[in-house]
Amino acid sequence: AGRALRHYFDCSDALSASFSGQPDQQRQRIEGRLVPLDKFLSKCPEHMRGREYLAGLTNELFIIQKRMADVLDGFAKIDNCIGQLGEATPDFHRLVNELNAIATSDKYHAAVRGYARKYIEPCSALAACQDAVNDEREGVKEMDFDEVLNLERVVQLPDKMLCALHPRLSDHRNRLE
Repeated sequence: AGRALRHYFDCSDALSASFSGQPDQQRQRIEGRLVPLDKFLSKCPEHMRGREYLAGLTNELFIIQKRMADVLDGFAKIDNCIGQLGEATPDFHRLVNELNAIATSDKYHAAVRGYARKYIEPCSALAACQDAVNDEREGVKEMDFDEVLNLERVVQLPDKMLCALHPRLSDHRNRLE
């Protein structure tokens, strides 16, 4: 019972802790708590289920285990989205849409939504820059130089600190500079 309570409080703390926008730290902490919890639950449930006073705690541990796994899956989904930045010319609009879907969905844990929000602003700014460059490129291709000159768009690159979140964001910003 003591170990079960310790796992319950450690895992609850890892899920609820705020790391000031540092999802990697939260991911490491959740992974660090999930492995021992998995091991504990794989060995102990049959002993705990026989004791009625531990049934509620056992159920709560299984719920926390699922929530922790869901958070890690959410982080992996975002990492998969961010993996699109490895392409030579990623579709920033699609990336922003995918991140927005995660950031606004109640099905994801707050830590996962916060991790997604972290990338939305720089990706949105890069999408706008990419649009401006593409418009100018099309105008030059069609030899419509007056239109290109009339666009008068000033490309607003995202802040360097925002792009420092991920090396690929910095690479794309530097290409547009």
